[in-house]
Amino acid sequence: SDARVFDQDGDGQPGVTVTVSGLASGEVYVVQWQRAWYQGQLTESGPLVGENHAEASTQKTIGASTSLLMMNVPSRPDTDRTDDVVRLIPLTGEYDCDRLVSEATTVFGG
Repeated sequence: SDARVFDQDGDGQPGVTVTVSGLASGEVYVVQWQRAWYQGQLTESGPLVGENHAEASTQKTIGASTSLLMMNVPSRPDTDRTDDVVRLIPLTGEYDCDRLVSEATTVFGG
């Protein structure tokens, strides 16, 4: 048992639960370790816009709802860097998830 592993999504299972469907269907409980850094420029309108540079990432299966899903599938980095955009937007006032979701169009545009 590793003290760093906890029920991150509050469903009673350790780690994060991922629902899988296909040849074998069920739930997989995983933990991830990632190391990344951001690089960008502060724009005149406020947001910092740049790239997410993922240096290392590891995912480990720590449990599953069926033994067929109890395996560690090797991962590989995504070589398409167009999805690695990060925008850090300054907010005023207090925000929780509900407020941010309800104001997402205003905060993030579009």
